[in-house]
Amino acid sequence: MYFALEHGADLLEYHDRMYRSALKSRADIEDLRALSKLTDGLLDADAFYAALSGGAYLDRLSENNRLAWETHRFPAVPSYHMNGKLLKSIENIGVSKQQLAAFIEQNL
Repeated sequence: MYFALEHGADLLEYHDRMYRSALKSRADIEDLRALSKLTDGLLDADAFYAALSGGAYLDRLSENNRLAWETHRFPAVPSYHMNGKLLKSIENIGVSKQQLAAFIEQNL
């Protein structure tokens, strides 16, 4: 996501591709070559691969994981934190679109 953000990609499209690949098509997203192919047409897949395989975002990822698990105490992902409030996801279930929309509306 950090690469997509830095390179001006449509983040909703990026997340949709990753979600569909991991949870719907069961793609091997731990394989960086396979993951990079998912960005074709959205990002430069070779540059994406080079950045990930070179560890370009590991520090940011580690910091955000620490925030999620230790600081905000997310029980599962995706969970959401906004204006001091937490919408907790249930492991293997998540949150519904309606729950997320209500959470955003209540915390704007």
